Amino acid sequence: DIQRDVILWLVEEHMSRSILEVICRVGEFDTNPGQGIAIQIDVEDAVGVAHQVEKLSKEIEDQL
Repeated sequence: DIQRDVILWLVEEHMSRSILEVICRVGEFDTNPGQGIAIQIDVEDAVGVAHQVEKLSKEIEDQL
């Protein structure tokens, strides 16, 4: 049996590349074959995240 896990993270676009690089490094995707893959997909819209938008907006403003 092959175990297949899928993890989906919805992150703010300005943080997405750095998060992807951390996932790759910690998961050792480039150094150990078969560890998995991580991909980035643009999300046009999402619902159910309104409670996080305000907090993220403030954090992103500070970083930009």
